[in-house]
Amino acid sequence: MILLITPSERAQDCAKALHEATEETTQVADTLRQALGHLRTQEFSAVVIDQSFLETEPDESETVLEHIGMAIPVHINFAICGMERLIREIRAALYRRKKEAVLARQGAQQAELAQEMRAKLEVSA
Repeated sequence: MILLITPSERAQDCAKALHEATEETTQVADTLRQALGHLRTQEFSAVVIDQSFLETEPDESETVLEHIGMAIPVHINFAICGMERLIREIRAALYRRKKEAVLARQGAQQAELAQEMRAKLEVSA
């Protein structure tokens, strides 16, 4: 699921385009307060934040970033960003997230195997 945080009039069109391009449900929050409500109740794979919030509400933006969990943050300037670029940025972020999850799983499996080997060596010694 994707969370789109922007006061832009194009928010619903962007959400629809993201859903069609990624096949992920996309929710829209007009304010950072609404975004926090979504983040407290659901998990997201990506959180798209309008850069205008970062400039006009830096403290609230930081609070949102602290609550995104495992989601990939994507900062977009909706005033100058076209739909194609938005989709490209989100696809790249989702790809990075999937790749990081695979690497984390592999690392955990390797650590578990190493621990099992140490345990077996200790038992046989």
